[in-house]
Parts: sequence; structure tokens; C-alpha cells
Amino acid sequence: EEFEPEYVALHAGPTSWKLVPHNPAFGFLGSPGSNLYVFPQDEQEGSLFLGLSGGEVPIDIFTDDQVIVRLDSVDGPGGFFYYEVDGFGVPTVHMNSADGISMDDQVIVRSDTHQHGNWVFTQPGIYRVTLQATGELLTGGTIESEPTTFLFEVFAPLFLEKGEVELELVFDHGEFELAVLDESTEEEYCPDHIVLIARPESRLVVSDESAFEFLGAPGSSVYVLPQAENEDLLFLGIGTDELEEGVFVDDAVELRLVSVSGPGEFALYSVDGLGVPTVFMNSRDGLSEVDTLTVAVGAHLHANWAFELPGEYHLAFEIHAVQVDGNQPVTSAPFTIRFNIQAAEPVPAGLMLSIAFLPESDEIEIGWAGELGATYQLQSRPHLVEGVWTDVGDPVTGVEGEQSLTIPISGSDMSLFRVVQVD
Repeated sequence: EEFEPEYVALHAGPTSWKLVPHNPAFGFLGSPGSNLYVFPQDEQEGSLFLGLSGGEVPIDIFTDDQVIVRLDSVDGPGGFFYYEVDGFGVPTVHMNSADGISMDDQVIVRSDTHQHGNWVFTQPGIYRVTLQATGELLTGGTIESEPTTFLFEVFAPLFLEKGEVELELVFDHGEFELAVLDESTEEEYCPDHIVLIARPESRLVVSDESAFEFLGAPGSSVYVLPQAENEDLLFLGIGTDELEEGVFVDDAVELRLVSVSGPGEFALYSVDGLGVPTVFMNSRDGLSEVDTLTVAVGAHLHANWAFELPGEYHLAFEIHAVQVDGNQPVTSAPFTIRFNIQAAEPVPAGLMLSIAFLPESDEIEIGWAGELGATYQLQSRPHLVEGVWTDVGDPVTGVEGEQSLTIPISGSDMSLFRVVQVD
């Protein structure tokens, strides 16, 4: 079916929510960690797969068999972008209303083909995006369409960042379902409509106790929604209050982690009264059937939800149980819970560094312009655009003029270094 644009509204639902990546190549979208709403370039269940088609444009009509689609105007509460990402994740921006609209805001559509890109909006609301098509005829001259306006409706999810929230396991008509219960309002929501937030205050430092090495290196950061209630953070639990006794073997069900999508690792664990952790799920060592939490029917419990790095996470779970009637196993379809782990206060920007390799000692010398009386700290991390900066050695007191630190080179893994002024 084909429709005139004035009769159509293109919807980006709550599942369209994304975050601006911590990657300089995507800086045109805004600050890292900012909200976005995306019609994606690749086909995804639950999202509109919006393309540009030259399928009704015959070949050998226009120069180079191409038509140019230009951005004429954008009317809406935020910015609009259209860009494509190649096989290496590098974006090519075709339209960008945030830096003003010009003749450069265009995309080429080939005759008798169709293509897909990312249609991105920075705020929820109603947008009117006006496009115009232009083609140069092989016989000479140019044909232009009338400016055509397309209506977009962008819907935000509900962001929950404080108070008690339960992931409610439900069994109805022989199938498992999951609902997100906001205890403060007693409202239940579909998981697709919710984003759970770990605020910057959730940042902790991994203990040097060996029992907690599953969270990462001692002293590194981890963001935790805690099992004990903290009024500044989300208090996330798992509830089986709506499950009936006598339906499942042992009156228990299993919640199994089947995938983790995000910038870092995830773990679910509890700590007893003596500070001893019990790990239920941990993506750091791979996912298998052991990444399972067993929950008694008619109960609710709380655990620690730990995320290695700030950013957007999608955790997919399945519910498993065995029905008493016929000893019949039952498994849910995977369902996804989305999290936004907000970064703690940024570390001060680094200084301009010089670096020299000292081959006779397998060391590197890092230098910078110091200031008398200041305090400097060398830091490192293993990745170029994301990850936690960790301190290397002790703070250094500044001197006037050039100063340096010498550190040994160990192993073959890449490390990034910076020096920050901390006082």
C-alpha cells in the first residue's frame, strides 16, 4: 500500500531510545550519554524500518542514475539527523539540523534501488521534516519535486531512577510474562516502555578482597544498584507474588540471563551479613545455564545489580520452570530490560603530553608543562574511547616548567595514558 505523506504519522516508540556513544566520531549527535531516539539503519523487531527508495525511478533518465534528496526544514522540539554507518561502525552524516540547514544536508538515492540509514531525533515530541528531491536529466535541465513534509511522532520511555521497583514474574494462560512494577505508584508497565537508571551516586570502587574479583580489578569503578535500600538510588527487586503455589515443581522458578549488550560487563549478586558474596549471574566469564537466579513462588528479593562501565545496557532474560501437571517444562520467550548507567563526575581534562621510549630500560617517559605547587596524577585505561581511568602510582607535586614521569612497559596489551591536575 502507498499513502500520501499527509495521511501518515511515522512512530518512534519507547524502544527507539538510545544514548550518544562515547566515541568522538558520533560527537555531531551531542554530548556522550545524551538521549536519542532512532529509526535504525538495520532491521530490528519493534522498530520502524524506514528507508529511501528509488525503485520507481527508471535508469537512464538522470545523470549518474541518481536523485538528490535535500533537507528543506525541520520543525520540532529537538535536532534531526540522517546518517549511515559502514561495516566498521564509522558514520557518514548526510543531514544534520543541529548545525543549521544548508545545501549540504542531502543524501543521494540511486535509480531502481533502495537504501537505509539512521533517522535520529534528540527529543521526544512531534516533528515535521520537509524533504525535496532533485534530479539532473541526461537530456539537460533539472527536475525538482515540491517540498514534501513527513510527520514523525517520537515517544520517550518512562525513566525510573529512584524508589522501589519490582520485576514481576507472571504466569498467565500457560505462558510467562514480565511486568515492571513501580511501587510508589502501584503502576505496572511493559518492559519495552521502561528504562531503569543507575545514577552517578551508584559508582563504587571494587574491593581488594579476592571474593569480589568477579567485579573487576581492585580499585576500579563499578556501578551498583544495591540490595539494601538507598533513597538516592533505584531499589530494584524481583517478585513472584503473582505466581500461585502448587503450579511449579518445588514452588520455584528460574530467571536466566541469556545476553548482555552494553559497554561493559554485568553481574547480579548478593552479600550476606558477614560480607560474603554469592554470584548469580556474571557476563565476565561468559553466559551459560549457571547464570541463573532461583526464586521461590510468592516471594520477592533484592540483589546487587553491578555494571562495569557507564552507558546503555540491554539485559535479556528467560524464565524457566517445570509444571507439576505432567512434569512439563515451560520456558518464556526472552524479554529485555534496559538500563542507563550514568557516569560519575568527570575527571578533570588531561594535559598536553610528550612521550619518549627508553629502549635501554624498557620504559617510557611521559612529560608535561608543570606548575609550581600543583598536584598531578598519572592515569591509564585499556581502550581509546571508553573505559574507566585508573590511577598509576602516587600523585606528583608540580614544579615550574617541564617535568616528567618514567614508567615501565609490561605486557603486549595497549594502554592509554593521561596526566590530570587534581589540586
